[in-house]
Amino acid sequence: MSHVFISYDRDDRERAGRLASALERSGFTVWWDRKIPPGKTFDEVIEKAIAQSFAMVVLWSAKSTASRWVKNEASVGLERSMLVPAILDDVPLPLAYKDIQAVRLVEWTPGTDNADYALLVATLQALRASGASRPAIVAAPSASHQAVRERPNLSDMGSPRVLLDYIVFLQLAAAVAAFPLSFGLSKAI
Repeated sequence: MSHVFISYDRDDRERAGRLASALERSGFTVWWDRKIPPGKTFDEVIEKAIAQSFAMVVLWSAKSTASRWVKNEASVGLERSMLVPAILDDVPLPLAYKDIQAVRLVEWTPGTDNADYALLVATLQALRASGASRPAIVAAPSASHQAVRERPNLSDMGSPRVLLDYIVFLQLAAAVAAFPLSFGLSKAI
């Protein structure tokens, strides 16, 4: 796993490019689908790039929230515990991603100090250091973003390792809670 995969809608290509360049200046190798090689299919190249990634930054915008491709890529990132959502526009997120903490890059400008961009970099560094796909460590964006306003700010919890352990614990707790339902035992309980 060698790079950060950026998922975005093609109408956000310019903003995705600015983020990719900034992440490269921050020391990451970034993959985003600027060019698909001749003779290859889009999905074949995308699947290979995702498989070689340690993190997936999904750029949520007015356009990408309606994109089937972006939602599909995000679901793979979530499934592999490597999803790091970033909000580009103040828009409602797709239902499946409303409760996942995200960094808010709405006012971010490359080359300027921005707490959310710094948090994105720290999250990616922690994922890269973990050596495997692990749950992303992300903090709640500003209170103006309704989708995550009620979630706790995980950045107050301490070290990246503590955060990773906490997120893994929450995922396990959810799986245990769903166990009786998955075997039709809900009536017996």
